[in-house]
Amino acid sequence: MKKGLMVKRNINTLDKPLWTPSRKWAGELEFEDSKGYIISAKSGIPTDKDMEILNHILALAQQSEEYTLSFNSMSSLLQELELDNSQKEYERVIRSLTKWSEIQLFFPKGTFYESNKKIPSFSLMSVLTFLKIDKGKVEIDFNKRFIELNESNFCKFISIDFMKSIESPYAKRLYEILCKGFFGREVWSIGEVKLSEKMVVYYRYPAELTKIVIKAVEEINLKLKNSGSNTSYKVSKKIGVFTFTKEG
Repeated sequence: MKKGLMVKRNINTLDKPLWTPSRKWAGELEFEDSKGYIISAKSGIPTDKDMEILNHILALAQQSEEYTLSFNSMSSLLQELELDNSQKEYERVIRSLTKWSEIQLFFPKGTFYESNKKIPSFSLMSVLTFLKIDKGKVEIDFNKRFIELNESNFCKFISIDFMKSIESPYAKRLYEILCKGFFGREVWSIGEVKLSEKMVVYYRYPAELTKIVIKAVEEINLKLKNSGSNTSYKVSKKIGVFTFTKEG
């Protein structure tokens, strides 16, 4: 697979959703899963486009080994993000950065490990602690704990270009989940209710979710092949349980 810019993501921030592929959920101000993980948002739960921007600026912060990113102009930020220098993109990036500056995440007890032991408890965490856009200049401060979390031993490198190449938001989100699901294993099973929760999707009946997952796997495999990767995934479903197999 073509390398390019890579972002290092803690497997728990791949498994636990930071965003939603669902338009319905994108309008909500809070999401909570059955384990007590919570996304609290003032301007709506982030979408795949918001996640693209976060992945990119997080990768830049990791490259520079700094918690703060500064740009002399909005144009320079758009250039770093490989976006058009247009009013539309300008406004979209500002909305996205504002959204990430307002997000609060709650990871419940036992989510993270240190030295092979679960951390006893974990409180609310922000993603960005400071955002200033003044006279075109942009300053972005990451939460130190969020940066450190994504520098731990329990991380995966994700290609920015590869994630951008995936068109379906459902395929993007499923790929994140699979990166965690196959951390140290070749076969992984998960119930349909739990998977839908991790994906943050609505579905009216099981066949609808199955269709979403199968199409997402097909797109992931196509993009992996186009990138030159030998990796591919297979999925089957039996009695409400999806089983994924990784090959290559």
